[in-house]
Amino acid sequence: MKRFGLILALVLCASSAFAAIQAPPSYAWNYTWSFTSGLEGWTKATGGGNWVDAAVQPYGPTLPDGSFSGAGGNNLYAPDGTRFAFDVTALNLKANRSATPTDNNGFVLQADVYIPNMAPLTGFPNGNPGNGLEKFGIGFDFKSGTTYKTAWIRGNMGEDNIIMKDRTWDNVDRRTGEYYYLDGPGTVKADWWDGWVTMVYDYGYTTKGKMTAYCYVPWDANGAGAWHMTAQYEVGDWALQSIIVGSVTNTNSWSQGQIDNVKFAYVPEPASLLALGTGLMGLFGAIRRRK
Repeated sequence: MKRFGLILALVLCASSAFAAIQAPPSYAWNYTWSFTSGLEGWTKATGGGNWVDAAVQPYGPTLPDGSFSGAGGNNLYAPDGTRFAFDVTALNLKANRSATPTDNNGFVLQADVYIPNMAPLTGFPNGNPGNGLEKFGIGFDFKSGTTYKTAWIRGNMGEDNIIMKDRTWDNVDRRTGEYYYLDGPGTVKADWWDGWVTMVYDYGYTTKGKMTAYCYVPWDANGAGAWHMTAQYEVGDWALQSIIVGSVTNTNSWSQGQIDNVKFAYVPEPASLLALGTGLMGLFGAIRRRK
């Protein structure tokens, strides 16, 4: 795993009352991207970011403070307003808030995101040594008819935390699960950057009709790094168009973050499972007849 800037001995700040300390379940990943050979099927939808070639930029891209990011290469650099997307329309995946409909798929997205330290630059919220992951994270791009909506987990610099939102169906402001990555007791803010955070968004995969987000932060004022999760909430009724990383909201991100080790899992269409089962039954019958 590419971790040039990760400080392994960092301690985690106190999480908010909205987030429980719990790791996500184990997933059977259908897709994984390590970005060792380029974009690997992803496209840049917006912004000026790029794939970071480790052979050219072994210490990561040069940031506005004039220094290297420290996150190494063979990953995606997504500065202010940059979004990368991977089209999954052909998989015909649908979300539905009910646990029983036959057209209800589930899917989960995971990625590592890097928070660089840009001190001695100033002017950042709350006296922070950088712009963190403001509106920067991972998520889903949905479509219902001609309408597009998104759901995501991303940083929120205004309150130094990481939040989950779902802009589908009747959610006005699905602001759930706040993971504080700053302001722990006795901490130095400059120590809370130059590290990788892992984000997970489980959208009806583990529990049909329910969404859950997880976040691993490698620093904690109370001890070693830990996973945090939100409570479960209902998903919307939408068709998944693409998975997205970087600038995931309806307004541009403000970040110099990088993305690596992206993973995606999904529950196949019930019709596909039926076809597979029918095929296996036919194969089993042929074997029996041959015997």
